[in-house]
Amino acid sequence: GLHGPMLGDVPEGGRPPGDPRGAALIDMDPPARAMLGRIPRDRAADFAGDVVRDLPETLRNALAGGLYALLRHPGEYERLRAERSDEELVDSAVEEMLRWWTPVLQVWRTVQRDTVVGGVPLLAGERVTLWLVSANHDGEVFPDPGRFVPERFVRSGRPHLGFGYRACMGARLARVHLRALLTALLEHPRTLRLAGEPVRLRSSARHGFERLPVRWDP
Repeated sequence: GLHGPMLGDVPEGGRPPGDPRGAALIDMDPPARAMLGRIPRDRAADFAGDVVRDLPETLRNALAGGLYALLRHPGEYERLRAERSDEELVDSAVEEMLRWWTPVLQVWRTVQRDTVVGGVPLLAGERVTLWLVSANHDGEVFPDPGRFVPERFVRSGRPHLGFGYRACMGARLARVHLRALLTALLEHPRTLRLAGEPVRLRSSARHGFERLPVRWDP
């Protein structure tokens, strides 16, 4: 799981990184509508720097990436607005956001026992890199993987690897916040659009934005 990256960025005086009690410092009933209220009605704002700036890094990147999925696929954005009462579709869209964006690109792990992966022998004790983003864009598992398909996980038995294989508090946290943001966006009377060219983070591990300029439709 991604417990450390999701919860490690706690406020001063909080729990140290990796301490599960740090989860109590993060609102599990996220004020998504208040966050959207930080976007002025008449000018652009930086979603990454202005709207979700106070959240832990990986959670911030998950929300920005989920929004970017909608901004890059305006037809699906409008369809979700029209079908927002379909709870199963909304839940699936959250999973598809996490698959399509994958906020943690890769993680390091230690091989526990000798094995073979893809014809390559791995020995116990070796360090390996798991490219979660590659797994989530495997065309043999997810047809047309570069496209954002909100209904992809409706009744689907093939989970994405946005959080690796282990359940963790970070996974729950991301889903709660991302669903709250998506619901608030779909219920808002206006539609968000890109207001300029996004600037992505320069990182081989984190998938996020330095800047994500957005504005409301007139």
